[in-house]
Amino acid sequence: TNLNMLTCKRSSTPESAIAAQLVASTSDPAAHGNVTMFTHYTAGMPRQGQHSRTKTRKPNFSPQETEVLVQKVAKHYQLLFGALRGTPAKKHRVWNKILQAVNVLGYCRRDMGDLKHKWRDLRGVVRKKLGEYQRAAAGGGPPQSLVLTPVERMVAETFSTQTIQGQSQGVDTLR
Repeated sequence: TNLNMLTCKRSSTPESAIAAQLVASTSDPAAHGNVTMFTHYTAGMPRQGQHSRTKTRKPNFSPQETEVLVQKVAKHYQLLFGALRGTPAKKHRVWNKILQAVNVLGYCRRDMGDLKHKWRDLRGVVRKKLGEYQRAAAGGGPPQSLVLTPVERMVAETFSTQTIQGQSQGVDTLR
């Protein structure tokens, strides 16, 4: 997990993670043999600011991060996406507060783009599950149970009430 946190700091370049490992390994006499390997590896790496072919990924959202994100977005849904949409500045402030709430958990430093991307992905997963359920109900096949996790249920509640009512009637209102 130390490596994940190293690659998840503000500068998520492979060079910074390797440099941090190098510093850590030089303070440990037992790891002294590994220092030359890191030095050799970083020697061929591009300098800060140059492009590299390797790209480090942030770790997946933890269940706690996902839950906080969904709770906060659901709470402010009308302002962010609903009929009562706020000004761009107000929406930005709300997203920033959500970002702070997720980052305070300390798993990984997320940015606003990460949160919005995760929210879009969650809505897509729930929309797909609801659509499959509706198609099975409309097709006259055997009754299929709709299994949503508690977080997915919170996401589904952000869909319009018309959509959720349409679900029981077998009408596809998500499009």
